[in-house]
Amino acid sequence: MKRSLTGWILCTALLVLMYGMTAQAADYYVSQTLTTVGSGFVVLPADIAVVSVAIETSAAESGAAHQENLRITEQIMAALKEEKIPGLQFNMRQVMFWENTSLSTREKSYKASAALDIQTNDLAGVGHIIDIAEKMGATSVQNVRFDISDIDAAAQEALRLAVADGMRKAELMASAAGMRIAIIRELRDNNAVRVYNPSQPTTAAAAETALPALAAPVYRGQVLVQTEVTLIFEVVLDRTKSSEN
Repeated sequence: MKRSLTGWILCTALLVLMYGMTAQAADYYVSQTLTTVGSGFVVLPADIAVVSVAIETSAAESGAAHQENLRITEQIMAALKEEKIPGLQFNMRQVMFWENTSLSTREKSYKASAALDIQTNDLAGVGHIIDIAEKMGATSVQNVRFDISDIDAAAQEALRLAVADGMRKAELMASAAGMRIAIIRELRDNNAVRVYNPSQPTTAAAAETALPALAAPVYRGQVLVQTEVTLIFEVVLDRTKSSEN
């Protein structure tokens, strides 16, 4: 009888202990979800310069205007190749034609207009390139823009920073609410790489409103690359903070 009573007491105590632990665990693991959006950006100095020059020629025949335009373009490229300019590349854009009629003589003539993009890795030599192009027959300089050669590497670094930013926000929010992060439920790349380049007015204007609020100033000759990620966490009550209070 005594052994039976002792066993009953031990069994009851064990059940009470298990109930208390279960209740405590249930309280501890009542989970909520927390979502953050992480933003990361890098500002890099440009390592590429592109000089765009215009070549315009006129002649009585459209074919003659076109041939003269090609001659000047090839003359510019040949002169620049002789300079051994680092990273030198050319992109010839399509020639456009206009027909002109003299108001006094009613004679027709044709104007050919083309553009030549000259790329270099020597940013300090942009002025020298312009001097040669104009000396060889370029009519005007349309634009000088700057860029970075490895946009993928910049985007990857921005993505790493975006994840770190999202984690930082989640830890701060959970801690402030007396919770802690249990697991990451979902980590989603928003598949949005924003590039802000002040030397390209069209893309700069389009990206201006999408810049992260805390982005550093970006000047001509620099390029900002920004990405975003969405993180979804499971958070639980942090009883260590409850016990401290």
